[in-house]
Amino acid sequence: MPKHIAICLSFLLLVNIAQAQKIFQVTLQFDSTIKPQNVRYHYDDGIDLHFNDDTLSKRQFVLKRKYYAPLAMVNVDYTDDAGKQYNNRFFITDKPAIIRFTNKPNEEQELHYSYILNATPIFDSVKNKFWAGTIANRKKHPEESIAFDTFLKKNPKYPSSDSLRRVFQKLYEGHLNRDMAYLSHHADDYQAFWFFRSQLEQTSGGRDAYLQEQLAYVKKVFPKYLNTPGGKRMLERFSARLELVGVGQVSPSFTLKLIDGKNVELKDLKGKYVLLDLWATWCPPCMAEMPFIKDIRAKYPPEKLVIIGISSDRSIKPMKEAIVKQGMNWEHYLDADGYMLRKFSVSAIPVLILIGTDGNMLYKSDHKVRDEDALPKVLAGIE
Repeated sequence: MPKHIAICLSFLLLVNIAQAQKIFQVTLQFDSTIKPQNVRYHYDDGIDLHFNDDTLSKRQFVLKRKYYAPLAMVNVDYTDDAGKQYNNRFFITDKPAIIRFTNKPNEEQELHYSYILNATPIFDSVKNKFWAGTIANRKKHPEESIAFDTFLKKNPKYPSSDSLRRVFQKLYEGHLNRDMAYLSHHADDYQAFWFFRSQLEQTSGGRDAYLQEQLAYVKKVFPKYLNTPGGKRMLERFSARLELVGVGQVSPSFTLKLIDGKNVELKDLKGKYVLLDLWATWCPPCMAEMPFIKDIRAKYPPEKLVIIGISSDRSIKPMKEAIVKQGMNWEHYLDADGYMLRKFSVSAIPVLILIGTDGNMLYKSDHKVRDEDALPKVLAGIE
Protein backbone atom coordinates (compact mmCIF):
# COMPACT_ATOMS: atom_id res chain seq x y z
CA MET A 1 0.00 0.00 0.00
CA PRO A 2 1.26 3.59 -0.58
CA LYS A 3 3.05 5.19 2.33
CA HIS A 4 0.59 8.11 2.55
CA ILE A 5 -2.02 5.63 3.83
CA ALA A 6 -0.28 5.32 7.15
CA ILE A 7 -0.47 5.53 10.96
CA CYS A 8 1.79 6.79 13.70
CA LEU A 9 3.30 6.13 17.08
CA SER A 10 2.04 5.59 20.59
CA PHE A 11 2.20 8.34 23.20
CA LEU A 12 -0.39 9.03 25.91
CA LEU A 13 -1.15 12.50 27.21
CA LEU A 14 -4.16 14.11 28.86
CA VAL A 15 -6.62 16.30 27.00
CA ASN A 16 -5.70 19.40 28.96
CA ILE A 17 -2.13 18.99 27.76
CA ALA A 18 -3.41 18.67 24.19
CA GLN A 19 -5.20 21.98 24.54
CA ALA A 20 -2.23 23.84 25.99
CA GLN A 21 -0.13 26.04 23.76
CA LYS A 22 3.48 24.91 23.60
CA ILE A 23 6.55 25.58 21.48
CA PHE A 24 8.41 23.04 19.39
CA GLN A 25 11.86 23.64 17.98
CA VAL A 26 13.60 21.46 15.42
CA THR A 27 16.94 22.12 13.75
CA LEU A 28 16.95 20.84 10.16
CA GLN A 29 20.43 20.14 8.80
CA PHE A 30 21.28 19.19 5.19
CA ASP A 31 24.53 17.57 4.04
CA SER A 32 26.25 18.14 0.68
CA THR A 33 23.92 15.69 -1.14
CA ILE A 34 21.03 18.13 -0.67
CA LYS A 35 20.47 21.57 -2.16
CA PRO A 36 18.70 23.64 0.54
CA GLN A 37 16.88 25.71 -2.07
CA ASN A 38 15.08 22.52 -3.20
CA VAL A 39 13.73 21.82 0.30
CA ARG A 40 10.18 22.56 1.39
CA TYR A 41 8.53 21.82 4.72
CA HIS A 42 5.15 21.96 6.39
CA TYR A 43 4.00 21.25 9.90
CA ASP A 44 0.86 20.30 11.81
CA ASP A 45 0.36 22.37 14.96
CA GLY A 46 -2.50 20.19 16.19
CA ILE A 47 -5.12 22.34 14.47
CA ASP A 48 -4.09 22.87 10.85
CA LEU A 49 -1.30 22.25 8.39
CA HIS A 50 1.03 25.20 7.77
CA PHE A 51 3.12 25.34 4.61
CA ASN A 52 6.38 27.10 3.86
CA ASP A 53 6.51 28.96 0.54
CA ASP A 54 10.01 30.42 0.88
CA THR A 55 13.18 28.68 -0.27
CA LEU A 56 15.93 27.79 2.20
CA SER A 57 19.39 29.22 1.60
CA LYS A 58 21.47 27.60 4.33
CA ARG A 59 22.41 24.05 5.27
CA GLN A 60 20.91 24.55 8.70
CA PHE A 61 17.48 25.90 9.50
CA VAL A 62 15.73 26.22 12.86
CA LEU A 63 11.95 25.82 12.80
CA LYS A 64 10.34 27.12 15.98
CA ARG A 65 6.56 27.35 16.21
CA LYS A 66 3.58 27.13 18.57
CA TYR A 67 1.56 23.93 18.72
CA TYR A 68 -1.61 22.83 20.50
CA ALA A 69 -1.45 19.04 20.82
CA PRO A 70 0.65 16.39 22.56
CA LEU A 71 2.91 16.29 19.49
CA ALA A 72 3.66 18.46 16.48
CA MET A 73 4.26 16.91 13.07
CA VAL A 74 6.98 18.18 10.72
CA ASN A 75 7.17 17.04 7.08
CA VAL A 76 10.28 17.73 5.00
CA ASP A 77 10.24 17.40 1.19
CA TYR A 78 13.21 17.44 -1.16
CA THR A 79 13.22 17.56 -4.98
CA ASP A 80 16.45 16.44 -6.65
CA ASP A 81 17.84 17.78 -9.93
CA ALA A 82 15.99 15.06 -11.86
CA GLY A 83 12.68 16.23 -10.41
CA LYS A 84 12.18 13.20 -8.16
CA GLN A 85 10.63 13.99 -4.79
CA TYR A 86 11.58 12.55 -1.41
CA ASN A 87 9.99 13.20 1.97
CA ASN A 88 9.85 12.13 5.58
CA ARG A 89 7.59 12.97 8.53
CA PHE A 90 8.47 13.27 12.18
CA PHE A 91 6.75 13.79 15.49
CA ILE A 92 8.29 16.52 17.66
CA THR A 93 7.75 17.34 21.32
CA ASP A 94 8.73 20.48 23.23
CA LYS A 95 12.26 19.09 23.59
CA PRO A 96 14.68 20.74 21.12
CA ALA A 97 15.09 18.35 18.20
CA ILE A 98 17.77 17.90 15.53
CA ILE A 99 17.46 16.02 12.22
CA ARG A 100 20.39 15.79 9.79
CA PHE A 101 19.25 14.83 6.29
CA THR A 102 21.06 13.10 3.46
CA ASN A 103 19.74 12.27 0.00
CA LYS A 104 19.98 8.62 -0.99
CA PRO A 105 17.86 7.82 -4.07
CA ASN A 106 15.42 4.97 -3.32
CA GLU A 107 12.22 3.52 -4.74
CA GLU A 108 10.26 4.36 -1.58
CA GLN A 109 11.11 8.05 -2.16
CA GLU A 110 12.00 8.40 1.50
CA LEU A 111 14.21 11.30 2.55
CA HIS A 112 16.93 9.70 4.67
CA TYR A 113 18.65 11.11 7.73
CA SER A 114 22.03 10.38 9.32
CA TYR A 115 21.35 11.78 12.79
CA ILE A 116 18.21 12.36 14.82
CA LEU A 117 17.57 13.71 18.33
CA ASN A 118 14.21 14.11 20.11
CA ALA A 119 12.22 13.35 16.96
CA THR A 120 10.42 10.19 15.88
CA PRO A 121 10.09 9.17 12.21
CA ILE A 122 6.41 8.40 11.81
CA PHE A 123 6.62 5.70 9.14
CA ASP A 124 9.57 3.77 10.56
CA SER A 125 8.42 0.32 11.71
CA VAL A 126 11.66 -0.17 13.69
CA LYS A 127 11.60 3.07 15.69
CA ASN A 128 7.82 3.41 15.73
CA LYS A 129 6.06 0.53 17.49
CA PHE A 130 2.61 1.89 16.73
CA TRP A 131 3.34 1.97 13.01
CA ALA A 132 4.80 -1.53 13.25
CA GLY A 133 1.54 -2.68 14.83
CA THR A 134 -0.42 -1.06 12.03
CA ILE A 135 1.59 -2.88 9.37
CA ALA A 136 1.16 -6.17 11.25
CA ASN A 137 -2.61 -5.59 11.43
CA ARG A 138 -2.80 -4.99 7.68
CA LYS A 139 -0.87 -8.17 6.98
CA LYS A 140 -3.59 -10.15 8.75
CA HIS A 141 -5.84 -9.43 5.76
CA PRO A 142 -3.54 -9.56 2.70
CA GLU A 143 -6.44 -10.27 0.36
CA GLU A 144 -7.80 -6.73 0.91
CA SER A 145 -4.51 -5.08 -0.02
CA ILE A 146 -4.08 -7.37 -3.02
CA ALA A 147 -7.58 -6.60 -4.30
CA PHE A 148 -7.05 -2.86 -3.85
CA ASP A 149 -3.64 -2.80 -5.56
CA THR A 150 -4.84 -5.06 -8.39
CA PHE A 151 -7.81 -2.79 -9.05
CA LEU A 152 -5.59 0.31 -9.28
CA LYS A 153 -3.18 -1.39 -11.67
CA LYS A 154 -5.94 -2.66 -13.93
CA ASN A 155 -8.02 0.52 -13.85
CA PRO A 156 -5.72 3.56 -13.81
CA LYS A 157 -8.49 5.69 -15.35
CA TYR A 158 -11.21 4.63 -12.91
CA PRO A 159 -12.18 8.27 -12.01
CA SER A 160 -13.69 8.69 -15.47
CA SER A 161 -16.15 5.81 -14.99
CA ASP A 162 -19.05 5.98 -12.55
CA SER A 163 -19.21 2.19 -12.13
CA LEU A 164 -15.44 1.86 -11.56
CA ARG A 165 -15.50 4.76 -9.10
CA ARG A 166 -18.12 2.88 -7.07
CA VAL A 167 -15.93 -0.24 -7.03
CA PHE A 168 -12.94 1.83 -5.98
CA GLN A 169 -14.95 3.52 -3.23
CA LYS A 170 -16.06 0.16 -1.83
CA LEU A 171 -12.49 -1.19 -1.80
CA TYR A 172 -11.09 2.02 -0.36
CA GLU A 173 -13.69 2.27 2.39
CA GLY A 174 -12.92 -1.34 3.31
CA HIS A 175 -9.27 -0.36 3.73
CA LEU A 176 -10.23 2.64 5.85
CA ASN A 177 -12.52 0.53 8.02
CA ARG A 178 -9.72 -1.95 8.71
CA ASP A 179 -7.43 0.84 9.93
CA MET A 180 -10.24 2.45 11.90
CA ALA A 181 -10.91 -0.85 13.68
CA TYR A 182 -7.24 -0.96 14.67
CA LEU A 183 -7.32 2.64 15.93
CA SER A 184 -10.35 1.91 18.08
CA HIS A 185 -8.10 -0.26 20.27
CA HIS A 186 -5.85 2.77 20.89
CA ALA A 187 -8.48 5.41 21.60
CA ASP A 188 -6.43 7.09 24.34
CA ASP A 189 -3.43 7.49 22.08
CA TYR A 190 -3.16 10.93 20.47
CA GLN A 191 -1.30 9.46 17.50
CA ALA A 192 -4.30 7.30 16.66
CA PHE A 193 -6.45 10.44 16.63
CA TRP A 194 -3.83 12.31 14.56
CA PHE A 195 -3.72 9.49 12.06
CA PHE A 196 -7.49 9.45 11.65
CA ARG A 197 -7.82 13.18 11.03
CA SER A 198 -4.74 13.44 8.80
CA GLN A 199 -5.01 10.19 6.80
CA LEU A 200 -8.43 8.52 7.09
CA GLU A 201 -10.94 11.36 7.43
CA GLN A 202 -12.97 11.64 4.22
CA THR A 203 -14.47 15.14 4.54
CA SER A 204 -12.67 16.23 1.38
CA GLY A 205 -14.62 13.91 -0.89
CA GLY A 206 -16.27 10.90 0.71
CA ARG A 207 -19.85 9.75 0.29
CA ASP A 208 -22.29 11.47 2.64
CA ALA A 209 -23.45 8.13 4.04
CA TYR A 210 -19.87 7.12 4.77
CA LEU A 211 -19.13 10.51 6.34
CA GLN A 212 -22.03 9.92 8.71
CA GLU A 213 -20.44 6.58 9.64
CA GLN A 214 -17.07 8.24 10.23
CA LEU A 215 -18.62 10.99 12.34
CA ALA A 216 -20.35 8.42 14.52
CA TYR A 217 -17.04 6.56 14.78
CA VAL A 218 -15.00 9.55 16.01
CA LYS A 219 -17.66 10.47 18.55
CA LYS A 220 -17.56 6.93 19.93
CA VAL A 221 -13.79 6.29 19.73
CA PHE A 222 -12.21 9.70 20.31
CA PRO A 223 -14.47 11.67 22.70
CA LYS A 224 -11.32 12.52 24.68
CA TYR A 225 -9.93 14.59 21.82
CA LEU A 226 -13.05 16.16 20.30
CA ASN A 227 -12.90 19.15 22.65
CA THR A 228 -9.29 19.94 21.70
CA PRO A 229 -8.51 22.62 19.08
CA GLY A 230 -7.76 19.94 16.50
CA GLY A 231 -10.90 18.00 17.40
CA LYS A 232 -13.10 21.07 17.09
CA ARG A 233 -11.59 21.94 13.72
CA MET A 234 -12.21 18.39 12.49
CA LEU A 235 -15.86 18.53 13.59
CA GLU A 236 -16.17 21.82 11.67
CA ARG A 237 -15.03 20.01 8.54
CA PHE A 238 -17.61 17.26 9.03
CA SER A 239 -20.33 19.81 9.65
CA ALA A 240 -19.42 21.87 6.59
CA ARG A 241 -19.25 18.80 4.36
CA LEU A 242 -22.51 17.26 5.57
CA GLU A 243 -24.31 20.59 5.34
CA LEU A 244 -22.92 21.22 1.88
CA VAL A 245 -24.57 24.11 0.10
CA GLY A 246 -25.24 23.48 -3.56
CA VAL A 247 -26.31 25.46 -6.59
CA GLY A 248 -29.73 27.01 -6.06
CA GLN A 249 -29.29 27.27 -2.30
CA VAL A 250 -28.39 30.28 -0.16
CA SER A 251 -24.64 30.88 -0.10
CA PRO A 252 -22.80 30.67 3.22
CA SER A 253 -22.15 34.13 4.65
CA PHE A 254 -18.55 35.32 4.95
CA THR A 255 -16.50 38.27 6.14
CA LEU A 256 -13.14 38.95 4.51
CA LYS A 257 -10.30 41.38 5.10
CA LEU A 258 -8.83 41.85 1.64
CA ILE A 259 -5.10 42.28 1.06
CA ASP A 260 -5.61 46.01 0.51
CA GLY A 261 -7.05 46.28 4.04
CA LYS A 262 -10.69 46.64 2.99
CA ASN A 263 -13.34 44.59 4.82
CA VAL A 264 -15.97 42.82 2.72
CA GLU A 265 -19.11 40.98 3.86
CA LEU A 266 -21.35 39.03 1.53
CA LYS A 267 -24.44 40.83 2.88
CA ASP A 268 -22.93 44.16 1.78
CA LEU A 269 -22.72 42.88 -1.81
CA LYS A 270 -26.44 42.20 -2.10
CA GLY A 271 -27.71 43.43 -5.45
CA LYS A 272 -24.47 42.49 -7.20
CA TYR A 273 -23.23 39.22 -8.63
CA VAL A 274 -20.16 37.83 -6.88
CA LEU A 275 -17.62 35.52 -8.48
CA LEU A 276 -15.21 33.76 -6.10
CA ASP A 277 -12.06 32.29 -7.61
CA LEU A 278 -10.42 29.80 -5.24
CA TRP A 279 -6.84 29.41 -6.44
CA ALA A 280 -3.15 29.28 -5.43
CA THR A 281 0.16 30.14 -7.08
CA TRP A 282 1.36 26.54 -6.66
CA CYS A 283 -1.66 25.19 -8.58
CA PRO A 284 -0.92 25.03 -12.37
CA PRO A 285 -4.60 24.56 -13.38
CA CYS A 286 -5.44 27.64 -11.30
CA MET A 287 -2.86 29.76 -13.08
CA ALA A 288 -3.95 28.40 -16.47
CA GLU A 289 -7.48 29.68 -15.75
CA MET A 290 -6.39 33.28 -15.10
CA PRO A 291 -6.82 34.49 -18.73
CA PHE A 292 -10.42 33.25 -18.54
CA ILE A 293 -11.01 35.22 -15.32
CA LYS A 294 -9.43 38.29 -16.92
CA ASP A 295 -11.82 37.99 -19.87
CA ILE A 296 -14.76 37.89 -17.45
CA ARG A 297 -13.42 40.97 -15.65
CA ALA A 298 -13.14 42.83 -18.96
CA LYS A 299 -16.68 41.88 -20.02
CA TYR A 300 -18.59 42.60 -16.80
CA PRO A 301 -18.02 45.87 -14.90
CA PRO A 302 -17.30 45.81 -11.13
CA GLU A 303 -20.58 47.56 -10.33
CA LYS A 304 -22.41 44.54 -11.78
CA LEU A 305 -20.01 41.67 -11.01
CA VAL A 306 -17.61 41.65 -8.06
CA ILE A 307 -14.69 39.24 -8.46
CA ILE A 308 -12.73 38.11 -5.39
CA GLY A 309 -9.68 35.90 -5.68
CA ILE A 310 -9.39 33.52 -2.71
CA SER A 311 -5.76 32.38 -2.56
CA SER A 312 -4.75 29.23 -0.66
CA ASP A 313 -1.13 30.35 -0.55
CA ARG A 314 0.43 30.20 2.92
CA SER A 315 2.13 33.60 2.66
CA ILE A 316 1.26 36.82 0.87
CA LYS A 317 4.54 37.30 -1.04
CA PRO A 318 4.03 34.74 -3.86
CA MET A 319 0.38 35.74 -4.06
CA LYS A 320 1.18 39.43 -4.61
CA GLU A 321 3.87 38.58 -7.14
CA ALA A 322 1.40 36.50 -9.17
CA ILE A 323 -1.25 39.22 -9.01
CA VAL A 324 1.16 41.74 -10.52
CA LYS A 325 2.65 39.35 -13.07
CA GLN A 326 -0.73 38.06 -14.27
CA GLY A 327 -2.48 41.44 -14.17
CA MET A 328 -5.24 40.11 -11.91
CA ASN A 329 -7.20 43.36 -11.58
CA TRP A 330 -9.84 42.32 -9.06
CA GLU A 331 -10.19 41.98 -5.28
CA HIS A 332 -8.03 39.46 -3.41
CA TYR A 333 -8.08 37.61 -0.09
CA LEU A 334 -5.34 35.45 1.43
CA ASP A 335 -7.05 32.30 2.73
CA ALA A 336 -3.99 30.93 4.52
CA ASP A 337 -5.99 29.07 7.16
CA GLY A 338 -8.58 27.62 4.76
CA TYR A 339 -11.51 29.71 6.06
CA MET A 340 -13.21 29.94 2.67
CA LEU A 341 -12.32 26.38 1.69
CA ARG A 342 -14.21 25.18 4.75
CA LYS A 343 -17.10 27.61 4.19
CA PHE A 344 -17.75 26.19 0.73
CA SER A 345 -16.55 22.60 1.36
CA VAL A 346 -13.83 22.84 -1.28
CA SER A 347 -11.28 20.04 -1.31
CA ALA A 348 -9.57 20.67 -4.66
CA ILE A 349 -8.81 23.86 -6.58
CA PRO A 350 -9.34 25.70 -8.87
CA VAL A 351 -12.98 26.32 -8.04
CA LEU A 352 -15.19 29.12 -9.32
CA ILE A 353 -18.35 30.02 -7.39
CA LEU A 354 -20.94 32.48 -8.71
CA ILE A 355 -23.37 34.02 -6.23
CA GLY A 356 -26.48 35.82 -7.47
CA THR A 357 -27.87 39.21 -6.47
CA ASP A 358 -30.21 37.46 -4.01
CA GLY A 359 -27.38 35.59 -2.28
CA ASN A 360 -28.12 32.21 -3.88
CA MET A 361 -25.39 30.13 -5.49
CA LEU A 362 -25.74 30.04 -9.26
CA TYR A 363 -22.62 28.07 -10.18
CA LYS A 364 -19.85 25.99 -8.60
CA SER A 365 -17.06 24.15 -10.44
CA ASP A 366 -17.49 20.38 -10.36
CA HIS A 367 -14.19 19.41 -12.07
CA LYS A 368 -16.18 17.41 -14.61
CA VAL A 369 -17.10 20.18 -17.04
CA ARG A 370 -14.60 22.92 -17.89
CA ASP A 371 -15.40 26.29 -16.31
CA GLU A 372 -14.61 27.91 -19.66
CA ASP A 373 -17.47 25.93 -21.22
CA ALA A 374 -20.05 26.02 -18.42
CA LEU A 375 -19.71 29.35 -16.61
CA PRO A 376 -20.25 31.66 -19.64
CA LYS A 377 -23.68 30.10 -20.15
CA VAL A 378 -24.62 31.08 -16.58
CA LEU A 379 -23.04 34.52 -16.87
CA ALA A 380 -25.03 35.16 -20.04
CA GLY A 381 -28.09 35.48 -17.85
CA ILE A 382 -26.74 38.58 -16.10
CA GLU A 383 -26.13 40.65 -19.21
